[in-house]
Amino acid sequence: MKKRGIISLAVASILTVSVLAGCQTQKKFPDRAINVTVFSTAGGGTDLTARALSAEMEKELGGKFNVSNMPGGSGGVGATYVSAKEPDGYNILGCSEGLFPLAVLNASATTSKDWEYFFLGGTQAVLSVREDSKYNTVEEVIADMKANPGKISLANSQVGCIWDIKAALLQEAAGIDYKFIPYQGSNPSILACLNGEVDVIITGIGEQAEFLAAKKLKPLALIELEDGNVPGYDNVPSIVKAVPAMKEKLPVDGALGLAVPAGVPAETLKILTDAFIKAVDSDAIKEYAKTKHIVIRGLYGEEAKAYAQQMEKVFSWVLFDKGVATMSPENFGIERP
Repeated sequence: MKKRGIISLAVASILTVSVLAGCQTQKKFPDRAINVTVFSTAGGGTDLTARALSAEMEKELGGKFNVSNMPGGSGGVGATYVSAKEPDGYNILGCSEGLFPLAVLNASATTSKDWEYFFLGGTQAVLSVREDSKYNTVEEVIADMKANPGKISLANSQVGCIWDIKAALLQEAAGIDYKFIPYQGSNPSILACLNGEVDVIITGIGEQAEFLAAKKLKPLALIELEDGNVPGYDNVPSIVKAVPAMKEKLPVDGALGLAVPAGVPAETLKILTDAFIKAVDSDAIKEYAKTKHIVIRGLYGEEAKAYAQQMEKVFSWVLFDKGVATMSPENFGIERP
């Protein structure tokens, strides 16, 4: 019995050493660079927010974040690329609410169930024209679009983004028809308006801020429920004053931030989540949000997922009813809102 006890003790010692050795060799996340792929062009709100969050989360995690842009397919190119990667936390998508309708646009096979989200928040939408435009009120724009259906050009960003959805809601509520010109991001849309390629733009206040402040763009209405101020202009009217039916369609909030493929190990997801929470609470992000006119919401976990699922319904059905989406939301189990 004594010999057996000695053998058992020896075996236990070996097992203990093996477990300790395994713990010592187990790598702590992150042990290499994290790749952030932004699904739109550089310079827009999606890109700048992804970079701002990445910079702060990098400080918290102590690992390098490599940020690159992969625009195309209304964001589907970048989303498809990241979703195909191993769900280990080392591949992150820089995204906006434009991620929600990609399935019905046949741009990506993913839906809200395929992602975990980290949303900083969003900025309000403003309808603007060039400073030298003949339009001085949004009522004039609407009247011209009604008198010349399909002739007045409007840009926002890529198909399915928050600005495109708000433009579609305005089209329905006001009974107008415009010539939509898509661009791979808000910044190219704004530059197109400044260069005279398009007549009207709808994008975020933060994205237009420097051009509004410099009086190169003229704001005609906020696509929001209330009047508000924008850089260089006070008391910009709500679209509801010109189009009362918009009151029933708003609010529709934007979401700028990051997403990782579903299936990331729980421990890794918690590490990323903790870094995101600290980043959102940092002075740098608060200052960034103030400068870019972003209302901070700091959504993650179940709250972010619930928000994404609700907005997925709104975006998908708006685009399908408009005839833009090629696939029915019902094909993906997305119910009408």
